[in-house]
Amino acid sequence: MASMEQQLVDMQTRLAYQEDAIDSLNQTVVDQQQQIDGLQQQIRILREQYLEQSSAHATVDTGSEKPPHY
Repeated sequence: MASMEQQLVDMQTRLAYQEDAIDSLNQTVVDQQQQIDGLQQQIRILREQYLEQSSAHATVDTGSEKPPHY
């Protein structure tokens, strides 16, 4: 009977460690998702800034300017 009790204690111990590992991994996933969300927001901001600058430069009339090799 002692061996059966020891097996039960071992299984409960392993279960406790697995639950702790799962909680730790879950927190890592949450942290990484927050980082991804932040990076996506930064990309959106940079894209908007780039498009605004591109459209501002596109409205400049360069047709009357001679290219540098002339």
